[in-house]
Amino acid sequence: MGVLRAARRSSRIGAASAAATVAFALALTGSGTSEAASHDPSTAAPITHHVTGEIDAVSCLTAHRCVAVGNTKVDGGEYVVVENGVPGKLRKVGTSGSLEAISCAGAAGCVALAQSITKPGPLLITFGRGGKPIRRAIPSVPANVSMSGISCTAVKHCILVGYDLEAQPNKLYVGVWNGHSISEHRVHGLKKNQDVDNVLVSCHGSHCLLVGAAEGATSVAGITVPIHDGHPGHLVRLSGDEFSAVECVSATRCYATANRDSNPVIVTLSHGKKAAVASTTGTLYGIACSGNACTAVGITNPPPSAHEPYDVGLVVKLSAGVITGTQTVAASKTYVGVARPGPHHALAVGPAQKKGSVTSLL
Repeated sequence: MGVLRAARRSSRIGAASAAATVAFALALTGSGTSEAASHDPSTAAPITHHVTGEIDAVSCLTAHRCVAVGNTKVDGGEYVVVENGVPGKLRKVGTSGSLEAISCAGAAGCVALAQSITKPGPLLITFGRGGKPIRRAIPSVPANVSMSGISCTAVKHCILVGYDLEAQPNKLYVGVWNGHSISEHRVHGLKKNQDVDNVLVSCHGSHCLLVGAAEGATSVAGITVPIHDGHPGHLVRLSGDEFSAVECVSATRCYATANRDSNPVIVTLSHGKKAAVASTTGTLYGIACSGNACTAVGITNPPPSAHEPYDVGLVVKLSAGVITGTQTVAASKTYVGVARPGPHHALAVGPAQKKGSVTSLL
């Protein structure tokens, strides 16, 4: 999986479940605020904390420790370690570029992706078991290629996806990071006069799925590409689905958020092809799963009873691709990233209503 390697820790499910319960209880004693702005009375109120700075992505090392990353106002990377749902001190990552994505390979560590501001190519920052950066690298990639998604099954084995927008038609790439360098594989099948956008990836073991969007002059199509052992398969077009996030829960099944004709949907994908669709409201930007239990997040209008003048964070909970409940969180302007640190809860991040960001234990 892209954000939680639950399948790689199957022998510790009991411990993870217990830690998840403890994490939720500890969060209740923190300095965060609890909101009961739920459309589903059976859904627990989120525990929300404020963080200075901009947080854009999150992934979890264990059931009680996650790492959230983002960027400063001067285009530098920053991160915060979240322990038991409570964020610590926001810290800068040297003179790095903005951290755009992060993927943790279980408790072993994480790798964050940024675009280097010192020379062409992606900047990869490795975080250790404690959630602190321990090394960085700027591996070579083909000219004009921008890497936009990452999913790691080990600290020294990550799948990256990206594209070359200067080429026509655009070129899609899959890269394999081995801790020292990236080997690239070209994805074929894009049509002329199509621009790719929002290319992302999620892995489950050696099987991964690339998702994105291909925009033509008059239409937008979702695209999927199965990846096995770092080698891309055939590109599949899914009419109308503009994917925004993906999470794979097995070698063949993934769940993805998408926008279809300005309407948000959660798409169940089997072997990269559409198997089922669930519709909701608002706009979705992230999804994370523990088995077939998933949490999707984004932005929506506040419910009339809330009397809120601004858009608010949206939480959608699903079981096997079927929506089981929704929540709105007034402290959040929008959620842009989410992780599942354990089977019973999720951690969402995104901009706060006024300044800074929020982390919410859901």
